[in-house]
Amino acid sequence: MTTAEILTARLEEVRDRTLGLVAPLDDEWVGRTPDPIMSPPAWDLAHIAAYEELWLVMRLSGQQPMHPDLQATYDAFETPRAVRGEIRILDGLEAREYMDAVRQRALEVMRDADMSPDGPELTAGGFVWDMVAQHEAQHDETLLQTLQLMPPGTYSPCVGALPPGDEGLGGPDPVHIAGGSIVMGAPGGCGALDCERPAHATTVAPFRLDRNPVTIGRHLEFIRDGGYHDARLWSAEGWAWRQSEGVEAPLHWQPDGAGGWTRTWFGCSEDVDPAEILCHISFHEAEAHARWAGGRLPTEHEWEFAARRDPTSPD
Repeated sequence: MTTAEILTARLEEVRDRTLGLVAPLDDEWVGRTPDPIMSPPAWDLAHIAAYEELWLVMRLSGQQPMHPDLQATYDAFETPRAVRGEIRILDGLEAREYMDAVRQRALEVMRDADMSPDGPELTAGGFVWDMVAQHEAQHDETLLQTLQLMPPGTYSPCVGALPPGDEGLGGPDPVHIAGGSIVMGAPGGCGALDCERPAHATTVAPFRLDRNPVTIGRHLEFIRDGGYHDARLWSAEGWAWRQSEGVEAPLHWQPDGAGGWTRTWFGCSEDVDPAEILCHISFHEAEAHARWAGGRLPTEHEWEFAARRDPTSPD
């Protein structure tokens, strides 16, 4: 496949995922937000189109935007999340039509683009198309956060139940990591975002890391042991947050009245699975849990060093 074909397939793959995420959403809620900390899904869809239009059409060919009057509306800095649900935006159908029209223009511009390694900075190696695809993928994550906050009955995802947790996962089982030198970040010219560059060497001191991730069952022990009410386990900032927000358990968890717990999962209520890996908790909760377990959270350097460690090494 040519570079253009690879990039086109990448753009199409991400677009299919984006549209698939919002397809089960009730039409009324495409243009509404369940919480002011998030955007209406229709805003995200049109913002994705506006970003693609800016970089793949306007910057590369000099063409004018399709909706010049809405440029500020879909600029994330000009229009913060707190006001996106209160202003006039394209509705779901209009946003999808905008996405389709921009994509057609972008593919036409791509045909004449110089993607050679020595080409212009934006297009060399297909950089700008990969950047746009990654931007849309990031908004897919944002859309998932919004969809998780939707009221019951407004979103019916076309997916089955999660696979059962691994009963044989076991306890923490800490292992010794000898530490050493590691090159972090990405070299120039590889399509990495600016926050991942440049590549740089750093040294990691020896440390111990749990072999297995924390399970929901382990966090249930933390809850039963009073972890959410023991200030000694929390940082000052974390304890202030827990008190101000009235946090008693992970977001979307509810006691079932019989000693167990349920959670709301995209509008559906289900029992939590003790064998499932724990996720969707805040940094403050994770920090308190780690301290309760007699440890701490790994640093970014430690985590990457361990993740890239040679499993055949005696260290």
